[in-house]
Amino acid sequence: MLRKLFMNVEQKISSSMFQGVHHPTPVKERFELIMNNYIEFILNHKDEFLFYEQFCNSPLVENLYLEDSSMMFQPFYKLIEEGKDQNVLKDYDTMLMLVLIYAPVTELAKQYYRREFEFSDKNVKDLIQSSWDAVKA
Repeated sequence: MLRKLFMNVEQKISSSMFQGVHHPTPVKERFELIMNNYIEFILNHKDEFLFYEQFCNSPLVENLYLEDSSMMFQPFYKLIEEGKDQNVLKDYDTMLMLVLIYAPVTELAKQYYRREFEFSDKNVKDLIQSSWDAVKA
């Protein structure tokens, strides 16, 4: 049951993140759209985001988190690889790049829910730009 709930939430996150993303668009534009969609999901789905974060940081994830769940985020992995191939993104390990991209967003989301950070338009723009700057070539 817990695995099913986790997979359901993960599917919602994935669907939200890749909404409106089309391949012929440049890597940076797709990156920005994915990140903006992810932030919007976080802001509009507090319980699901917090459950997902809690579950991912739980020892239960080792028993329930299966490889098929990572397939839901394959478009983002492919975008990173495409960016590396085009020399638009740094040639770092993909998992390292994902940490550089997601960790600031996740941490600020937690601060947002503790009322310690505001996701103003400027802060969202700056956050996405700083995530891009961390991984751009």
